[in-house]
Amino acid sequence: MAYIIRDDEIVPIAIPIGKRIKIGLMYNRPVENYVSNDQLWIQDIYAFNVLPWYAVRNRAFKYLVGFSIWGSIVYMMNMLARYYL
Repeated sequence: MAYIIRDDEIVPIAIPIGKRIKIGLMYNRPVENYVSNDQLWIQDIYAFNVLPWYAVRNRAFKYLVGFSIWGSIVYMMNMLARYYL
């Protein structure tokens, strides 16, 4: 049971167990459903012959960050190798 204050009175609100808000150490971010995204992506490509923008948008930032980290590590290793060799 959750409680809120409305008009200076404490009002109880019934919240189902599955719908409770988890904060602090108990908070788990919702997991992206890649399977449903991939199914929609495949449907858009094969049924409508269109590359969906959300398929590019959802993955572009992740790949950009990964490539940036990989490139910076390669650059640092190259500089260390030049210095020590």
